[in-house]
Amino acid sequence: LVRSEKMATLGQMVAGVAHEVNTPLGYVRSNMELVGDNLTRFDELIQHTDQLLQALKAPTINQEQVEQLIDQTLQCCEEMKEDKVSEDLADLIKDGLYGVDQIAELVVSLRDFSRIDESKVKDVDINDCITTSLTMARNNLRALEVNTNLSEMPLIQCNPSQINQVLLNLFNNAAQAMPIDHKGVLQVTSSIDKAQQHVIVSVKDNGAGIPESTLAKIFEPFFTTKKAGDGTGLGLAITAQIIEQHGGSIEVSSIVGEGTTFTIKLPIQSSAHENKPSQALFES
Repeated sequence: LVRSEKMATLGQMVAGVAHEVNTPLGYVRSNMELVGDNLTRFDELIQHTDQLLQALKAPTINQEQVEQLIDQTLQCCEEMKEDKVSEDLADLIKDGLYGVDQIAELVVSLRDFSRIDESKVKDVDINDCITTSLTMARNNLRALEVNTNLSEMPLIQCNPSQINQVLLNLFNNAAQAMPIDHKGVLQVTSSIDKAQQHVIVSVKDNGAGIPESTLAKIFEPFFTTKKAGDGTGLGLAITAQIIEQHGGSIEVSSIVGEGTTFTIKLPIQSSAHENKPSQALFES
């Protein structure tokens, strides 16, 4: 069930990821075309230089021809200098590499999120899970101001794929909680409770908030306030189950008209199960 919900979430992300890839891909392509145009200027300079060398190597040097070729070569160099061809190429390549890095980041995030090794528990920096999930949700969060305050964290033992799923659910819920034409803000923080030996992740939005009557039901299976077809009602139920199976806890506080805060606590020492999630979701 966790895997099915995860694949459903992943499917919803595909369109957003495609958009995120297309943007840098577009200007990488445009930059490479401009690089090609600028390289023809170097071809022209090489041609002038080659003609000059051939003239200088001739058995009989034609002084007038050599002077003409020198003038052409120098003029070509001067025009390239004035047009800042070398500087433009450096900037185009730098921007292109940045675009490729963005695409690579998305691919890595997609790979990390979509891993199906659900039974694998390993040492993880929770901040890496936050960064991966924010990247995956970036298209959904594009209208929000996203602020992060991530402390240096100890490694915890958990299933990173499942924790990514939890965080992505919370980020997407925050985006969907924003009223139209609202200045949405998402605040994500990580911290350590040394006394209790827990890491803490807080996901806070300034959206519509959740009424108290609804708040008590949001972790129940199949409960949803969305229109039919817009959601399964399993996202938060599975989120709570995953956190519970990691030996942690998830709490929610909300004020209507002000926003909602989800707080996740996970033990630094491993409590995650080395098996697939149980059917406990349906045993209530």
